[in-house]
Amino acid sequence: MITPAYKIKNMSINSVNKKILTVNCFHCKKEIGVKYVPFNTSYSHINNWEYWTEDEKNKGLWLCDFCLFKLFRIHKWEFRKLIKTKEKQSLLRQYIAAGRIRGEIEESFIISKEQRERERERERERESKNH
Repeated sequence: MITPAYKIKNMSINSVNKKILTVNCFHCKKEIGVKYVPFNTSYSHINNWEYWTEDEKNKGLWLCDFCLFKLFRIHKWEFRKLIKTKEKQSLLRQYIAAGRIRGEIEESFIISKEQRERERERERERESKNH
């Protein structure tokens, strides 16, 4: 059965009044604003840790975009261990690729071109001293 357009319109008008849910990331304690999704008539699951892990003991735990990104990019094995289903792993990957979940790799992992050249030069100098 198809839902009449006026019911959808009324549903969305009532849903617009929902406020953003403010929660804290359980890992870094950063404040997160969770948007209400009228289509699902619930708050977004994108930062809900219970949604990703499908584990009741994680009920009420939220993870910010940066921590989700970091889990995926830096802690791959933990990511696979904690998010057990392939479907959820794939969905998180898609969200990161599409830019819905954003973050950046910490600077300690990023080496500039100049730093890389200096490191190579030092290695060459060490090698030439050893020979």
